[in-house]
Amino acid sequence: MRGKPTIPDSACRQCGGPVRKRTDRSSRFCSRQCYRSYIRPPLAVRFWAKVDKDGPVVRPELGPCWLWAGEIAPNGYGRLDPGDGETRYAHRISYKMHIGQISAGMDCCHRCDQRACVRPSHFFEGTRRENMQDMSSKGRGRGRLSRPLTHTMSSEMQNQHQTSTSSR
Repeated sequence: MRGKPTIPDSACRQCGGPVRKRTDRSSRFCSRQCYRSYIRPPLAVRFWAKVDKDGPVVRPELGPCWLWAGEIAPNGYGRLDPGDGETRYAHRISYKMHIGQISAGMDCCHRCDQRACVRPSHFFEGTRRENMQDMSSKGRGRGRLSRPLTHTMSSEMQNQHQTSTSSR
């Protein structure tokens, strides 16, 4: 036994078990696990504390979105650390909590097209290709063309380019 002997003192703040007198921060807990659980609430508690269930109704048949009110990544998706030191997307955590594990090689796709939405009924599992096709069919996308370029679109782009270069 190292250090000073410990003497029973009181009940653990987390589980109610016997606490032994210590000189460190965890002196009111029976174990490090109870101490960590006490200072860092479970994932579900932290998750629900950051959900706003009064979000917009994008598609009436789906009902209102549940918007993530916590940290938002630059790409618009909510983020949360589930407790392992790694940050994960909030909608993927919601899917796992309510529906189950996302299959390998699959995406957690939004029916509502709201990246900050964490409502499980708004999700479907799909391949990356299906997710991109869904995005394209709804006219979304960034950085690349989200739908095929038509002759009319091409002509308009050429006219705009010629107008902008001739005015220089």
